[in-house]
Amino acid sequence: WYVPMQMYEHVEELICPLLKILENKSSEVLRQGIKLIAAMSTTKEGEEAFQQQSAAFFDNFMAQLVKLFSTNGSLLTHAESSIIRLFCRFLTPQRIYSSLAGIVVSEVEPAFASTLVQNLNIILLTSSELASLRADIMSLSTLESCLLFKNLYRCWSHNPMATFSLCLLAQVY
Repeated sequence: WYVPMQMYEHVEELICPLLKILENKSSEVLRQGIKLIAAMSTTKEGEEAFQQQSAAFFDNFMAQLVKLFSTNGSLLTHAESSIIRLFCRFLTPQRIYSSLAGIVVSEVEPAFASTLVQNLNIILLTSSELASLRADIMSLSTLESCLLFKNLYRCWSHNPMATFSLCLLAQVY
């Protein structure tokens, strides 16, 4: 998908309709909506001028997504898993989880954070879309994977069982 620069001029107006798409019951609508959001969140080679706008869009959208999860209890079930898994399919799981961890640590109410972390942990441990993230956590062989583990650990601390399973996955006892 190609996202023209002009779309970034209307980002504030697009966030609400894009969030509404995530509440749609149709799996195809959800998939296409997330595909569009992913396209708006990335730049291709030769589009470095868009990088700042796409990164700002991604950060803003992820913060709004966490708010949506906190206000719409029905999304904290099967829909949340589908949304996170699709985002990880179209963007890297490392980017998605790093962003969510940063938002949860800095902005989220503790009781909701515990529930969200529990759900993210289950998705991390069981979803095929997150195999590369699990491999990074298990190896901790690069600076990026170590920093990711550190960020996830801080976030996962909202839920003791999630923290324990993250440490077991990374073999950090």
